[in-house]
Amino acid sequence: NDFGSGDIPISAADKENWNNKGIEFAQLPFVLSAVSFFHNIPGVPTGEMGLNMTACLLSRVFSADITEWDHPDIKAINPGLNV
Repeated sequence: NDFGSGDIPISAADKENWNNKGIEFAQLPFVLSAVSFFHNIPGVPTGEMGLNMTACLLSRVFSADITEWDHPDIKAINPGLNV
């Protein structure tokens, strides 16, 4: 078995070409990718003492459901957050 990873999807034409040659594979690009969230909030330290976020909170920030760093749901998991 071989293993590879990448962020660029294999085109349908390439997949068909490889399958026709007997090369079978599964493509799961997002499952194998890392996602980082960078922020710069004045007065908030970085590292372990910095901002804690969950995937659910982050999705709410990206969808503009949460628009302020002092939102009650963010403060609930960051009790020492002072913004």
